[in-house]
Amino acid sequence: MEDPDLNRSIRMLVAKTLCIRDLNAIKSSDELTLFGLDSLSRYELADLLLERFGFDPLQEMEDAPTIEKLVEAVAKQIEQKTLTERLTLEPSNRPSTLHPVSKTSDIELAIDDLVPKSISLIIGYDDDISDHVVGAFQAGLNAFPHFAGRIQGELNPLQLIVESTDDGIPFEWGSSDSLTTKEWESVSSEHWTMDFLPSSATISGGLVRSPLLAVKTTRLKDGGSVLGLFLSHMLVDGVGLGLFFLHCAAAHRDVPAPTPIHDRSMLASNLAGPAALPSWYRTDRNDESIREWDLAEKSKVCVFSIGDRDLPKRLTTDNSGPNAWYGLTSFLCHQLSRLSGLDTVAMWCDLRGSLSIPRTYSGNVGCYWHERITEPDDGIAGLASRLRTNASAGSSHVQAIYRAVKQRQLQGESVRWCGTEPNVLPVNLVPFSMEPLDLGVGKPRFLRNLTRNLHGLRISRAPQRADFIVEVCLPNDLPHALVSECCSQGLNANVLSMES
Repeated sequence: MEDPDLNRSIRMLVAKTLCIRDLNAIKSSDELTLFGLDSLSRYELADLLLERFGFDPLQEMEDAPTIEKLVEAVAKQIEQKTLTERLTLEPSNRPSTLHPVSKTSDIELAIDDLVPKSISLIIGYDDDISDHVVGAFQAGLNAFPHFAGRIQGELNPLQLIVESTDDGIPFEWGSSDSLTTKEWESVSSEHWTMDFLPSSATISGGLVRSPLLAVKTTRLKDGGSVLGLFLSHMLVDGVGLGLFFLHCAAAHRDVPAPTPIHDRSMLASNLAGPAALPSWYRTDRNDESIREWDLAEKSKVCVFSIGDRDLPKRLTTDNSGPNAWYGLTSFLCHQLSRLSGLDTVAMWCDLRGSLSIPRTYSGNVGCYWHERITEPDDGIAGLASRLRTNASAGSSHVQAIYRAVKQRQLQGESVRWCGTEPNVLPVNLVPFSMEPLDLGVGKPRFLRNLTRNLHGLRISRAPQRADFIVEVCLPNDLPHALVSECCSQGLNANVLSMES
C-alpha cells in the first residue's frame, strides 16, 4: 500500500526541483519524462532525495517511469535502510567457526551434484536459540563433516572434489534491540537475504575455497530469533538437508537420527539392462535445432502463498493431503499453458528408495520426466493424478529414464536435460518438515526456502502455516499474469514479493 506522506514528500521535491508552485499539478500517475526528469533535472532531484532520505536514488529513478513507481522504489529503500539500522553484529564469546570432530576423506562429487545454485533458508523461532544452535550444528557437522570442506583445485564442470580442511564453517551472531518477531515476518523477502543471511553467503554453486556452509543467528527484541542458513546445493538436495537437520535436532532431543550415506559411487550400481534415453535429454550441447527459452531476457520472480482452504473442490477432494499439492500444481500448469502456450510439465523426481539408492543417501539424485498438460484432455484432476502416480520413486517409467541417463554418463557422455525448451515448464515440489528444525526450543513458527530454479515453478509445502508457497521465475509478465489468473479463479494468492 502506498504511503501518502511519502508520496506527498516526493511530489514536493519534484515541485521544488522544477519550481512548480501548485503541488496538485503533479499526480502520482504522471511520467517522470513529462517533467523533463530524464535530463539534468533528474540529478538535481536525486541530490534532494539523497539529502532527504539518505541514499542515492539514481538507479531507482532510472527504473521508475512514474511518480508512483518512484515512491514505491524509494519506500523499499527506506524499509531496507531502516531494517539494516535496526540490526547489528554483536561481539560474542560464542564460536565464530565450527569444526567436525573428525575429518572425512575427500569426496568426489557425482554428476548429479553439479548444481550451480545454493540453498538459502530463513527460519524464525519464538524463542532465543543462541544457547542451542552451536550444539545442534556441531552434531550435524559431525555427521556431515564435508560441509566444513572446500572445493579443491580448479572448477571443472564434470569433476569437482570437496577437500577436507581446517577452515570450518563460519558462524555470525546478530541482534536487534527494536525489531520484533511479528515485525520481522512482515519484512519483504527480498530484504531477508541481505540482512538475515551470513555476510559470507557468497556461494555460487560452490566457488573454489569458499565456505560451503555459513550460518547466522539474529536475536530479536521480544526474545525470538532468526536462523539464516546458506549452503552449496552441490553438497545436498532438500532430502539431504533434512537428514542434516535430523542430526542437528538429535543433539537436544532423544530422537535417533539415521546414519547418512555420503558415498557417491553407489549411483553407478544396478544400472544394467537396456534403457532408452528419452527425447528430452540430449548429449550434444551444441544442438541448435532445439528452440529454447530466451533466458538472456531477465526473468521476473514472484513469490506468493495459497492456503489449503482457498483451494476449490474442483482441484482436489482432499485439501489437507498430497492430493492438494498435485491439484494446485496441475491448476498452475493449465493456467500457464493457456497464457503462454506451454504444453508440457517437467517434474523433478527423487530416486531414493529405488535402484538400490538408500533413502539416507545425502547427495543429489533424481531426474526430470515429462507429462503433457492438456493431452490427454483429462482436465486439472487428470493431470494431477498423472503427476502423483509418476512422482513415486517406485515408478518403473521414471526409473528407466534415470537408468538411461546414468548409463550414458558412465560411458563418458555429457548428458543434460533439455530444460530450456519454450514449451516445457520445469516444476519442483519441495516438502517441508518442521520436526527436524526443533533445535531445543520448539518448532519454528516460520520458514522460507529462498532457493529458486533458473526458471519454472517451485511449490513448497509449508505445514506450519497450512499453506503452499509458490515461486515463479519466468520471462516477460508471466508471473504477474499467473497471480491475476489465480485471483480471478477464486484462489486467494497472497503476494509475498514481486519483481516489477
